[in-house]
Amino acid sequence: STVIMDRPKILIVDDDESVRLLLTTTLRPHASEVIELENGLHVLETLVAEEADLLITDLLMDGKEGLETITEVRGQFSTLPIFAISASRDFLEIASDLGADEIFAKPMDLVRMVHSIQNL
Repeated sequence: STVIMDRPKILIVDDDESVRLLLTTTLRPHASEVIELENGLHVLETLVAEEADLLITDLLMDGKEGLETITEVRGQFSTLPIFAISASRDFLEIASDLGADEIFAKPMDLVRMVHSIQNL
């Protein structure tokens, strides 16, 4: 018998409120809960407190950017799925090297993102 994964709890990190809204609206039907942060400053404690199953992070943000966030999260959570989103393909390649499991160039392919979440 196949074990069906419960819908994941997703943490979205992006300094652009319109991107957070788009992602939250798109992903909420596929998630148990969606949590939003506007930069990387509180990602580690939020992941611990909320027991999130997936991190989706932008890369270029004020306060604390995503490449540093990915490095920190990967150091503490070796298996947590991380999706990186950015308008910069160069930064996305670096994010992949730093441990992001999937990368999405903006404008994001939301169908692929939903499919990836369903396959976690």
